[in-house]
Amino acid sequence: MKMRALKSFRISLRARFQRLRMRSLIAAIGLAVALVVSLAGPIGYATVIYGQRAELLSFKAQLNAGRVAKYIFANDRLWQYQRVRIAEITELPQSDDEPNRLRIIDTSQRLVLEQGAALSGPLMRREAPILFRGAVVGRIEIATSLTSFFATLALVTIASFAVGGVAYSAIRVLPLRVLDRTLGELETQNKRLDAALSNMSEGLCMFDSEQRLEVCNERYTRMYGLLPGQLKPGMTISEILRKRTDAGTYAGEIPEAYVQDLLTVVTGDKPTTKVQELNDGRVIAVKYRPIAGKG
Repeated sequence: MKMRALKSFRISLRARFQRLRMRSLIAAIGLAVALVVSLAGPIGYATVIYGQRAELLSFKAQLNAGRVAKYIFANDRLWQYQRVRIAEITELPQSDDEPNRLRIIDTSQRLVLEQGAALSGPLMRREAPILFRGAVVGRIEIATSLTSFFATLALVTIASFAVGGVAYSAIRVLPLRVLDRTLGELETQNKRLDAALSNMSEGLCMFDSEQRLEVCNERYTRMYGLLPGQLKPGMTISEILRKRTDAGTYAGEIPEAYVQDLLTVVTGDKPTTKVQELNDGRVIAVKYRPIAGKG
C-alpha cells in the first residue's frame, strides 16, 4: 500500500510539474504578445508622425530660405534692415494645434527677424541656410511645439496598453482554463488507468517499438518475484529477463537462444501465446499482442 501511495504521489507530482511548465509557457507567450501589441502602437505613431512633422518643418525652413534669398538678390544692400518686407515674404500660416516660430539670423549671429507665437516646450527645430551668390549670408530657423504630439502619443500609448492587456487576458486566461480542464481530465483518466492496472489479476507490460518498457503493473513484478519499483520505464526486454533470472525465477542462466526467440515473438505482427514453466513449478501463460506503433 505504501509503494502504491508513493507511486500515485509521484504521478501526481509529475502531472503538477507538467501543468506548471505549460502554464509558464502560455503566460510567457501571452506576455510577449501583450508587449508587442502595447509597444507597436506608440512606437509606430511616434516614428511616423514625428518623421512627418520633421520633414514638414524642414520644408518650411528651406522654402522661406529660398524666398529670403530671392529678395536679397533684388535688394542686396542692407537686407538685414528690411524687416517689414522680409516678415511679409516669410509669413507662416499658424494653427492652434501646430504654432510655428521663425527666426532669421545673419552670419554675425545677429537676430534679423523673429515672428510667430510664443511656444511652450518641448520644441522641434529645423534650419536652412540662406544662400546668395554661392555664399551663406544667414540662416532660417523654424520651431514648433510638440505638446500636442506628446499628448496624442500618451493617448495612443494608453489605448495600446489597454489592447495589450486584453490580448494578454485572452491568450493567458482562456487557454489556461482549457489547459486546466484538459489536464484535469487526463489526470483523472491516468488515475483510473493506474487503478485498473494495479487491480488487475493478470500481469501486464507495454513496450515501445524499440522493445523498451513503457508501462508495467505490480502484479507482473510479483508474479516473477520482483520488488515494486525494480522495473522502470526504458528498460529493455533483455534487462527485464536478467532481473527475473536474478530473482530466481528460472533455474540457471537464460540461454541467448531463449532471449532471441522471445524477441522474435514480441516483434511479430500477429498475436501469440506462450507457456512458461517457472523454477518453483508454476506455469504461466503469456499472451503477446501487437499495438499501434509496432509496440
